[in-house]
Amino acid sequence: MAAGTSIARRARPADPADAKDRRAGSGDAEPRFKTISFAEIDKEDYTPTPIVTEALFAGVPAVIGAPFKTRKSLIVIDTAISIATGLPFLGSWTVPEPMGVVYFSGEGGPGVSQDYGRRIAASKGIALGDATQLRWCFIVPRLESADDLDEFCREIDDTAAEVVFLDNLMLCLSGDDAGNVYKMGSVLGNVIRLCSERNVTPVFIHHFKQVRSTADPFAPGELADLTQAGAAEIAGQWWLLTRRKPYDPETPGTHKLWSSIAP
Repeated sequence: MAAGTSIARRARPADPADAKDRRAGSGDAEPRFKTISFAEIDKEDYTPTPIVTEALFAGVPAVIGAPFKTRKSLIVIDTAISIATGLPFLGSWTVPEPMGVVYFSGEGGPGVSQDYGRRIAASKGIALGDATQLRWCFIVPRLESADDLDEFCREIDDTAAEVVFLDNLMLCLSGDDAGNVYKMGSVLGNVIRLCSERNVTPVFIHHFKQVRSTADPFAPGELADLTQAGAAEIAGQWWLLTRRKPYDPETPGTHKLWSSIAP
């Protein structure tokens, strides 16, 4: 430090109670940025609650991504039905208990969802109508619209949802400045905050880039493959689906996929 210079330090109250009294006098009911100590953190149990055992956990924003036409919607609808009914996901991953689910779908419409849902329900030995804790909306909210977010929050409050699917993220965003990680982070972070305040786990369904980060189109997926900015950055857990082999029309209904799951 150069001679003759000094650094002014902000005076701090010697007694924390003095700071509390000063806040009370300012008229602020509750501080927005409230700190806690490591001692307080250490007393709590932050063990995540499994929604799908070893694959999806409550309270952590999730992203499910894949290239187009990789049977993504079919797999996600299986997930939603499994969570709503407590039946195993894809017949393998257990669901500890049924939860309320709201599925916002911007692709396919009621006809496709009905067809997929009936086939999936039949594979689980139930009728589609037995998934009573699963609600559908065939309009996706625009995540940059305050009015849409108000309606989004009202719907998940009214349905007592615990898990919400947004299918797909491309249709929920305007596309303006989609490569700006700061803007997209702010938009998605706001949705995550609204869900967190309601103890709702958001699951964002998303597409891969047209040109992947690897030259091999049949390699397992990476977060870098997700299109637009923000989705990879906010993903606290993710499923990435890719084809292991090209689809063979000689074996209809058979799709060989990679599933990279990071809960």
